Amino acid sequence: GLMSSNVLQTIDNVIAFIDTQGSTMAAESKPAYKSGIDYDEDNVFSKIIAGKIPSYKIFENDDVIAILDAFPSATGHSLLISKVRKATIMDFTENEAANYLKYLPKLSQIVKDATGCSAVNVISNNGY
Repeated sequence: GLMSSNVLQTIDNVIAFIDTQGSTMAAESKPAYKSGIDYDEDNVFSKIIAGKIPSYKIFENDDVIAILDAFPSATGHSLLISKVRKATIMDFTENEAANYLKYLPKLSQIVKDATGCSAVNVISNNGY
């Protein structure tokens, strides 16, 4: 049907894009992609990291801060915030992304154990 042909076209577009990237995807010295969004030094997440906005910390280290969302849409709604000063994950190098995302299993397990839920949803919002 129409829906399946749209999905197949989207898959084809993604594959074609990946094919055009060649060796740039392996370059670690700079991000392979650019979001086109400038980092806002005054954004809410920067203020949370700096302690200018209070938050309930679940854990924190040199790479990330994990907090409970101030306006939860579900029980256990938490945020994993990278300390990399870039607007979106599209601007991260592979190492920056790895050092951020490696904490998702830990946060997911904490939320699961604290809430007693059977599963968690992981959603990534990028941009302001």
